[in-house]
Amino acid sequence: MLEHAATRREYADRRERLYAFEARYQLSSEDFTQRFHAGEMSDAMDVVGWSVFWEMWESVRACLALIEAV
Repeated sequence: MLEHAATRREYADRRERLYAFEARYQLSSEDFTQRFHAGEMSDAMDVVGWSVFWEMWESVRACLALIEAV
């Protein structure tokens, strides 16, 4: 149960950070990720940070799905 609660908190924290990037750039994280991997976004530190948070969120989301499936 502790792992589940910690993972849910981490998921929520990562999601909030993604919301901040989405609001700043007026772009969904899904659209951003497609454009980033297509080379359509700059390599500014903020943009790279968004990409890193997206990958971290995806990882936490996958872990949460596994925990909740058990």
